[in-house]
Amino acid sequence: MQIIKYAVVYFTSILFFLVSEIHAQSTKGSITGTVQDSTTKEMLVGVTVQVEGTTIGVFTNENGRFILNGLAAGDYTLRVSYVSYNNKIKNNLKVTANDTLNIGMVKLSTSIVLKEVVVVGAKVTSTQMAVMEEIKKSESIVSGIGAQQILRGQSRTAADVVRLVPGVTVQDNRFIMIRGLTPRYNSVLLNNVFAPSSEAEARAFSFDMLPANMIDRVLIYKTA
Repeated sequence: MQIIKYAVVYFTSILFFLVSEIHAQSTKGSITGTVQDSTTKEMLVGVTVQVEGTTIGVFTNENGRFILNGLAAGDYTLRVSYVSYNNKIKNNLKVTANDTLNIGMVKLSTSIVLKEVVVVGAKVTSTQMAVMEEIKKSESIVSGIGAQQILRGQSRTAADVVRLVPGVTVQDNRFIMIRGLTPRYNSVLLNNVFAPSSEAEARAFSFDMLPANMIDRVLIYKTA
């Protein structure tokens, strides 16, 4: 008999809790509505609808519709925001218990213009593939070496680099001869700018002055 008594009390306590919870939920209200583009009349998906001053918020569904549930009775302000659209504020929204307030259609305008997106890229010229492509496009007879191959050859100076090119001879580890022609017949360009002679009494460029690790690529034109 004592056991039955405790069971009744336990059941009554649980029942009371459930009834209280249901009663608390029944005192809540909701706000619903739809968000639309004011120009195209298209329903907007993923728009943020937030109760101002709180973290309570939802997103619009595929039909542009939203519903904020579980709101206590009272006055609310909603902020409607979407990327590249002006925010819309809806004030003085009165929520009553056990009722859903439909605020109808909220229209957003696209007066915010996003800044242009600039994509910057750099052409890779140091690989052997890039050098071969440049040689292929040339109308002259040209040989070339890229930084990729230079690093593999463990060259220390530009003189060591050009020594790897067929038809090139290096004198005194610094002056180059192309097909037997003396250095005075060579024109040397650094970044497409003519390099001055390193000798006072002769037209010659000393290639041992340039470290190999600074070279992106070397192109040697074997024609006039």
